[in-house]
Amino acid sequence: GGQQKGMRSGTQSPYLASAFALALEKATENIEENLKKMTSLRDEFASGLSGIGASILSPEDALPYVLNVSFPSFQSETMLHCLEEKEIYVSTVSACSSKTKAVSYVLSEMGIRREIAQNAVRFSFSRFNTREEMQTAITAIHEIYDKYKV
Repeated sequence: GGQQKGMRSGTQSPYLASAFALALEKATENIEENLKKMTSLRDEFASGLSGIGASILSPEDALPYVLNVSFPSFQSETMLHCLEEKEIYVSTVSACSSKTKAVSYVLSEMGIRREIAQNAVRFSFSRFNTREEMQTAITAIHEIYDKYKV
């Protein structure tokens, strides 16, 4: 056979197609409501970091599921490991560039100065996150900042 315009031969699985359709339906349930919830939680999270002088690097019109934050006086790897100790997991670069130690090319392309970008941490959120989890993370970041700030 030459299904998928000659890209791949083989019989299509109706079970997989049906499962994918159901997964897509579940993923998009209440999408507008979830978007509003996440925008509110992201904004609260960002506000909770203002007391330590953190810089929000994500554009205001970005989707609310990822927030890029730069912490003054903290290398991103330091913050990452301090948060890991508190079982809060973040990243410093995108998954596709995790093998390189360079500053995020996305932040560079956004015009973010190197000294700010090298302190950047990416927080990823989902519709399943709660306000309590956000507050726990904010509290942990404040504790880390108070303990280690220069």
